[in-house]
Amino acid sequence: RSVIYKLYIHTFFMVVLPISTYFYTSKYFFEEYGTTKAALSAAGIANAVVFSFIITAFMEDSGEKHQKRE
Repeated sequence: RSVIYKLYIHTFFMVVLPISTYFYTSKYFFEEYGTTKAALSAAGIANAVVFSFIITAFMEDSGEKHQKRE
């Protein structure tokens, strides 16, 4: 059950954070440079969300192995 909640949360962040980062950075930070740097920052945020999901999955997996040993 907690796995599904974590998947939903990361899916929500995967949709919302890169889009909002793109528009926020293109309007306030990289206005004079065009959209390339804003797109790169949005891609970086998307990668951060994916890595956080992977780290969360590994932490949960190691926790289950530790509980089985005890």
